[in-house]
Amino acid sequence: MTIYKVSIEDQMREMEIDRLNIKSRVQYQGNFREDVEKLVESFEPLVAEKVIKNYWVEYTEYGNNSMRVKIKDKNLMIEKLITCNFTYKPNDEKFGYVIPQFVVVEKWQKTKNYEMKKHELWNQKAIFADVMESLLEIIEEF
Repeated sequence: MTIYKVSIEDQMREMEIDRLNIKSRVQYQGNFREDVEKLVESFEPLVAEKVIKNYWVEYTEYGNNSMRVKIKDKNLMIEKLITCNFTYKPNDEKFGYVIPQFVVVEKWQKTKNYEMKKHELWNQKAIFADVMESLLEIIEEF
């Protein structure tokens, strides 16, 4: 039987490594569902500025954790219904994360689904930038 002597420095180093591997999460403070609804509704001016000015938009709809944009632009030959759902799992709701997912329906095409990375709800600038960039890419995709 071999006994290994472990120094205090080695023990401290192991504890530091363990401490770095444990990720502390702070629970979301506030009403998560109301904040997601406010986030969805705050996309309206951005869509008006970047999408409605450049494409023929038939209608837009905001609510129920989703945003819908129907584009019927005959000049650019674009006819799409784009839905952006802000999904979350129970654990995501607890810690304040949303996952934007796009569902694109086109005439004579198979329905396409795009899932984006998970975003922190309190970082709305990043959500706005990523979602609008993806929305514009999806609109112009043929």
